[in-house]
Amino acid sequence: MRLILVLLFLSCCLEVSAQHLPFYGSLREPSNLSNLYFGASISGSISFDNTSIPILEKQIECCRFEKGSTKQFSVGASTEYWLEPQWTIGGTVGFISQSTVVSKESLPIPRREKPPLVTEYTGTIQSTVLFVQPQTKYRISGTNLSVGTAFSIGVPFSPTSTLTENDVSEQISGNPLFTEKTLLGFDQSLQSILLEPSILIGYDFPIRNGQYLSSTTHIGYRPYLLKNQDFTSISLRLQISYLFGI
Repeated sequence: MRLILVLLFLSCCLEVSAQHLPFYGSLREPSNLSNLYFGASISGSISFDNTSIPILEKQIECCRFEKGSTKQFSVGASTEYWLEPQWTIGGTVGFISQSTVVSKESLPIPRREKPPLVTEYTGTIQSTVLFVQPQTKYRISGTNLSVGTAFSIGVPFSPTSTLTENDVSEQISGNPLFTEKTLLGFDQSLQSILLEPSILIGYDFPIRNGQYLSSTTHIGYRPYLLKNQDFTSISLRLQISYLFGI
C-alpha cells in the first residue's frame, strides 16, 4: 500500500513539473517560447540529371550526353517565424558550390591487332550560386516531425566548363593510355536564374529553451540548368539549421 501511494505521488509531481519543461520534454511548441528564430544552416545535395547535349569534334557531332549528376554544398543564414503552434514560414539565404558532371562512352572503332577504340567523354560545369529559399512547414501535432514545401531561387556566377576525353579501351595499371582536356565542343552556359521547387520532411531536435536544430530532407525538381539545352533533374538534399529565439 505504501508503495502504491509513493508511485501515485511521483506521478502527480511529474505531471505538474512537465508543464514547465521546454518542448523537448513535454512536446511544448517552440512558439510558446518565442515566435521568431534566427540561425545558420548547411546543406548538401545530389541530383540525377537527364539531358541531351551534343558532343562535337571539329564541329561534327559524335554523340550526346544523356545522363549526369549535380552535387551541391551550401552555407547560409536561416529564419523561422511560428505563425501558429504547428505552422511556420521562413527561409534561407546563402551561397552554393555547384558541380555538374555528365559522361558518355563513344561507339567502338575497330582497329587492326588491337581492341576496338572506345573513348569516354566527361563534361564538367562548376559554379558558385547565390540563392534564396523561402519555405513553409507544418509540424504534426504531438511530435517534432514536420512536412512542408520550399522554393529555391539561385543566381549563378563564375561558371567554368571543361570537356575531357579518356581512352578506356586500353589501360595500364587502371589508368587510360591517354587523356585530353579541351573547351572545344562543351562551352556550356548556365541559365541566368535557377529554380527548384521541393517538398520537405523535417524533424526538430531541441537543445535548450529557445534553441533547436531543424533537420529537413528535400525532394526537388529542376526544370532546366543550361541555356539552349534540354536539362532536367530530380534532387535529394539534406539541410541542417541551428536556430535560436529572439
